[in-house]
Amino acid sequence: MATKEKEIMLVNVRKDENSASRTYGMYFGEVEYKGLLSTRALADHIADHGSVWTRDVVEGILKQLQVCIPEKVCQGYGVELQGIGIFYPTAKAVKGGVEGPQGFNNVSEICDGIRIRFTPDQTKLNNKCSKQFKEHCSLAMHDCVRTIYKTVGGKKVKDKTLHMNYDDWRAQGCPDLTDE
Repeated sequence: MATKEKEIMLVNVRKDENSASRTYGMYFGEVEYKGLLSTRALADHIADHGSVWTRDVVEGILKQLQVCIPEKVCQGYGVELQGIGIFYPTAKAVKGGVEGPQGFNNVSEICDGIRIRFTPDQTKLNNKCSKQFKEHCSLAMHDCVRTIYKTVGGKKVKDKTLHMNYDDWRAQGCPDLTDE
């Protein structure tokens, strides 16, 4: 039986440019994020794996999960997808809490919201956590990146991201990336 090759995950290098940060000037790795797959794209991908189920059947199941997981979580259940992880509810408490039982009369006074949390499967065979998940990937250096921001309406917003091939960046003495 042939072993499956590891998927290649591209990693970029980014310098911390926040002068208020204790890690200012340090370099960090970050995943080259390629975007978000739609339900239909994931269904196509699953069906392309030689599955006996067609894309429309897989997509139907995935769409039903979109309904059923929140439904069961709202009922107070955790939902485990074996080999993937567990979705479960948590309450978002009112900031600072409420002092004493006389300080509240209803749930909205002690609870700002409900969140659906996710904990990845952590069994030895399916570990999806940090260092163990890294073993499922073949990491490859990609680019050195720098994000350029602009101010719009008083807010700092992303304008563009500059990329330079990592090997070229190293060969050129690791220059700061500029928009020139």
